Amino acid sequence: MPITPTRTRTAVRAVVLGLAALAMLAAATLSTSTVEAQTTLPFKAWGSGRASGDVIKAFKGSTEVGATTVGAAGQWEINIFLGGGANVANGDTITFTVNGTAARETVAFVSGQFAAVPGLVFTLASAATPTPTATATPAANTGAGTIAGAVTFDTTGKALAVFNGGTVTQLVTASTQAKATGVWVQGPSGQFFGYVIGAPDFVNASFNAAFPSGFGIASVLLVK
Repeated sequence: MPITPTRTRTAVRAVVLGLAALAMLAAATLSTSTVEAQTTLPFKAWGSGRASGDVIKAFKGSTEVGATTVGAAGQWEINIFLGGGANVANGDTITFTVNGTAARETVAFVSGQFAAVPGLVFTLASAATPTPTATATPAANTGAGTIAGAVTFDTTGKALAVFNGGTVTQLVTASTQAKATGVWVQGPSGQFFGYVIGAPDFVNASFNAAFPSGFGIASVLLVK
């Protein structure tokens, strides 16, 4: 049977529609993966006192898992997420380079943790100082500006708690009284924001921007 122009156009249309469908499926899959990556708790590595323009990179083995360029004030931060191309998992050792030179400081990746104050200091000559473990403290608070009940930390130094609403300043005060070194709170889009108690303002800028009016109702926290 001869191939008519109409049959040819129909076949071409079918191929184009099929490719378009595959492209839409791929885009949907990528979008889902991106959302999942954003809504997991990262490890927040940060520091200050570096030269502006320094390039700091984080690695699991030989695979890069995060990078940043130091700002004008000498400050930097990198959020390292679970999974990814390096399949980052809790307990993995994360190493760093500064302008391509290996730093001797390392951290053990734990989802939801962050570098302790005063942040990571890359001397290239000494091992990282272990982070002290927070201890449990009793509490029985109600009302705005307080953390409800007792905060009991597990063996990893983390605990779930409920903040009874209030300003960010009240949240920091209540968390400090509970012997926490910082908190993670999930924003409206599902992304987690971390506040490191006692850290320079730039470290907590994204947290303050996410909750400019504080918390009007009780909010679940992950404190450490």
